[in-house]
Amino acid sequence: MAGATATLVGHPLDTVKTFMQTEQLSGRDKASTVQTAASIARVGPVTFYRGAVPVLAGALLFRSLPFTVYSGTYSALPHSMGESDRVLLSGIAAALGRTIVESPCEALKTQKQVWDRGYLETIRAGHMWQGRPNPEVTK
Repeated sequence: MAGATATLVGHPLDTVKTFMQTEQLSGRDKASTVQTAASIARVGPVTFYRGAVPVLAGALLFRSLPFTVYSGTYSALPHSMGESDRVLLSGIAAALGRTIVESPCEALKTQKQVWDRGYLETIRAGHMWQGRPNPEVTK
């Protein structure tokens, strides 16, 4: 619930921020925050929520995965390691697990915000981790 609420409230602001950060890349002129938001609103209010699907889906995993990985790692480590070492290694494993899930969701969200392509198109383009889209996909 908290992840969904945060996405619904914060995603429009994130979209404005992303548009402003990618102005030159997208061929748009520099604009203020208010001008950028007004420009997005002219296209339609749904535009503020471009890329929200992977964020909402990922939020479910982001909230539960670290706890699952932490407890699994903590249980698997030998008791002879000592409490502080087990806690440290379990925390590192939990953070790594979340990063592996969260990074692709964030990259997909940003590509959707900037280029407004379908999610599968973005993945097929082969440029999900780069700023410039594949010209064959954006035609």
